[in-house]
Amino acid sequence: ITNQLSVTKHPITRMYIPFAGGNTRIRILKELFAETGDIKYKNLDVVVMPFTDHRSLLINHYVENELRGDVSFWEKANGVARITAAIATEHDRITTASDVQKFAKTKGLNLSLGVLNLYLFVTSKLTPIGPWLEFKSTQVLLSPTWYALEKICKLSGIGNSDYFAAMQNCLQVTANELTAQVQSTGSSTSETPDQAVKLDVPQLITDRKGVAGNLLQIETQILEDLLTIVSMEKGMTYERFAALRRSA
Repeated sequence: ITNQLSVTKHPITRMYIPFAGGNTRIRILKELFAETGDIKYKNLDVVVMPFTDHRSLLINHYVENELRGDVSFWEKANGVARITAAIATEHDRITTASDVQKFAKTKGLNLSLGVLNLYLFVTSKLTPIGPWLEFKSTQVLLSPTWYALEKICKLSGIGNSDYFAAMQNCLQVTANELTAQVQSTGSSTSETPDQAVKLDVPQLITDRKGVAGNLLQIETQILEDLLTIVSMEKGMTYERFAALRRSA
């Protein structure tokens, strides 16, 4: 260990925890001590920092992960989700990406609203396949398709809860298939699931459109036509959509 770790005492558990990253290095030391019994791995000199608040602690860890550069998209998204939950708990209200951005800025961390919204989207909508997600395909393909299909379902009178439940079932099927692939390849310690097995994004989009088509009870090609029209007409009304659907 070349950089001295900093720790802080949690006010509730009274346990010392990393102040700004270091979990991986601590785990490695524990493994080395268990393997060798060498006393040099048992004790570690650290800097003790005062505990401020849970939100700040999460931000510190997030910054540390950003500096590492090897943290996955899903791990970053979960970091933002934890920060969001901490802010919501402290203020006892629904927290938005804007709230997270403002708090992060006070700690010297600049995050764009677009990226924050994408992080919150994947942790709330795409959890089953989280480990296999990548930033670009999620931003360009998965997120727009989700909201487009959701909009068409809403215009057809299908509630968001029904749409969400149907999509979660679809995502879980995909997640089960990916997990089976990971297990069959035998990849475990050196690679994360998203590195070992890749998500087939076009196939997932096709599957999701099929689920939406079943909800709407329309054929795939009609759904594709409606998606194109709805994407072009931003102020689509229920009446206009109903007419389009009858025409289709």
